[in-house]
This record gives sequence, structure tokens and C-alpha cells, in this order.
Amino acid sequence: MKKIFLLACFIQFTLVINGQILINEFEPNPAGSDPANQSFEIKGTPSAAFNNLYVVSLECDDMSIGTADRVSGPHSGTFDGNGLAVLTIPDLENPSFTIVLCSSDPGIGTDLDTDDNAVIDNIPGTLGTIYDAIGVADASGDESNLYGTSLGGADFTYPVGPGTPEPLRTFRLADGTWYSAYTSGEVFDINGNSSPSSDQTITDFGSETTVLPISLTVFTATPQGNTIQLFWRTEMEENNDYMALERSTNGKNFHEIGIVNGAGTTIEAQEYTFVDEEPLVGINYYRIRQVDFDGATEYHRIIAASIENIGQSDIKLVPNQVDNQFNIIFPATMENEIQLSIFNLNGQQVHSETLQVQGDIKNINVSTLQAGMYLTTLTSTSGTITKRFIKK
Repeated sequence: MKKIFLLACFIQFTLVINGQILINEFEPNPAGSDPANQSFEIKGTPSAAFNNLYVVSLECDDMSIGTADRVSGPHSGTFDGNGLAVLTIPDLENPSFTIVLCSSDPGIGTDLDTDDNAVIDNIPGTLGTIYDAIGVADASGDESNLYGTSLGGADFTYPVGPGTPEPLRTFRLADGTWYSAYTSGEVFDINGNSSPSSDQTITDFGSETTVLPISLTVFTATPQGNTIQLFWRTEMEENNDYMALERSTNGKNFHEIGIVNGAGTTIEAQEYTFVDEEPLVGINYYRIRQVDFDGATEYHRIIAASIENIGQSDIKLVPNQVDNQFNIIFPATMENEIQLSIFNLNGQQVHSETLQVQGDIKNINVSTLQAGMYLTTLTSTSGTITKRFIKK
């Protein structure tokens, strides 16, 4: 890294040469719903203690570039034997942003670039010692607003990929090379180049990122009617016993849905398919868990595909003339969080509750409602449907 600022002695704004503490892995835009907290991995001297660390997110979208949007800290702890430590921080506001690892709290809402020229101003509200910085864009053109490079770190070039992919997870390998895994299912390096020669997707927080035993160059999920077809290609395999397909509704909690045998050890390209015969309504997330003959396991990139919204006829409200309660019957393939709301004919909400649906039957108590006709709305990430009932 290069030292790029020389400031007046009364302002503490120092860049650490050769970065004793580095950002190693984080999720710019976690899959599924935004969590309250997330993991943030840093790297330093093995077994060494650290303290007074702050994680600062600087907004890099056009309307508010340079504003300290998120601040977490101070953090303290000890690096493990591999030089890794995992911090728990509040959810980062989705990019484009620059993440700074530093020693001072600039204050949430502080504008550190008042003239919006993508250079941090020499103003109060210091970042203190800057250990590392990485800029991540979620739209083409936002790269010019990133601060990572000017703060001695690095900035991602937005990739040219299918659609408009969002960066799900950003990480660096042991050699220091930065990568991001995107919602498109692809992995790009910091220069926006696709990564076809090896699957660099991280295994988990707190584990060093390495090149995995299979070179996964393509992994896609394509809806076909009421099923989703998974396809993947490897350029080489080493000691590959089998690959387990795993599915999730939120991109975090996965369960196995099938196994496909691997090719052992080969330098020839292999192609595989698997059909999910019972995908869930809404967004389905998939990943591959690769297992060696010796039992060693590695996880590969996450991709997603969506099944269209459930129709009115797929959810049953029975009976439609109610004494004190009614049942809602959900399809067996439906697994989601549903917000139920009941309105009278004047449009007033008279009841609401959240349902955790697992393809089951939910009983709704309406004994306190007055006689009359009511509308029931069921809202999820897949959309909203409406049902009517009459309270006797």
C-alpha cells in the first residue's frame, strides 16, 4: 500500500503501510432478507491481540457519496492461529460503498467528501489509522465514486455479466487477490474478469479461502414449468467422490435435496445436471457441497432461481362462513414467512399476524370480530393474494 495523505499534525489520519490488519471477507449484500447482524472477517498476525477497531461504510451512490452510513466498533479480540478473526457487525447498507477498517469513529451521517469529488476531505470526523479499505459497486459507473484505492486499499471494477448482478460475498485469497461472488452465480476478480479456471468461493467465515478440489466454471438454475433444472460444468476434478445439491429459501440455511457422483480425478471437462422436482414457491437458492473420497468437504457458489407466485386457487381458506376460527391450507411446496392481515369492508385492519409456513395448515382465531364480510390478505416475498370470508 502507498501512503497518500500528509495532514496537519493536529488531525489524526494515518495510513498503515503494509497493513498489519486487513479486511479478509464480508457480505456486501447477503442472500435473502437483510440480517440484523453479519459476520466480518479480518486478517492479522496469528495469535496477536487487536483493539479499538472500527468498521465504517462510506456511501458511494450518487446522491450521498462520502457519507459515513454505517459504523461498528470499537472491536477488540485476538487473531486465531491462522491470523483470522471474525467480528459481528450490524448489517451493511447495500452497496455501492467503500468499507474502511480504521481506529476512529467518524460518526454516522458525517460527510467526509463535502465536494463529492471521490477524495476524502481534510476535515474533523477523522478515520484515524486506516488499516484497510475496499470499494464495492453494485452498478456500472459507481466505480468512480469508490474510495478504496485513494485510502490505500482497492476498488472493484463492476463486472460485465448477465443482467445486473449484485455482489453477495467479497473475499480475498491467501495470496491477497480479491474476488466477489455475484447473484448471477459467477465469481469475478477485482478487475471485473470472470474466474473460469478455479472456483474461489469461500468455505466459511473463520477459514482461509483456498482454491477448491473441483474447478467449477458454470453453475446455473433454470425454471422449467414447476421444476428447476440445475446444470454445472467442471474443467478439472481431483479426488472428487460426489457432489450434494443443497437448497435454501433464504440463502443461509441449506438442506440436501440430492447427490450426483463425481468423476474422481480428471483434467477433462465434465457436465452434470440435476432436476429439483419440488422447488419451493418464490426464490430458491442452491449450492454444491463437494465431498472428496477422504470425506473432506467444500462448499461452492450460491445461485438462485424463482418459481412463479402461487395462484388464488392454490391456497384454501375454509370454511368461508366462520363462527370463531378458520383454516388456511397451504400447498405442500410452499415454505415461506407470510404476513396475514384481515380488513373489514371499510378498509380498516382488524387483525394481523405473521405465519411461518411449511406447507401446512394454519388455524386463525377470529372470535373477537363482529359479524360481517372480511378480506384476508396473505403477503410474502412472492406477492399478495386476497381471500374473503363471512363472520357469522
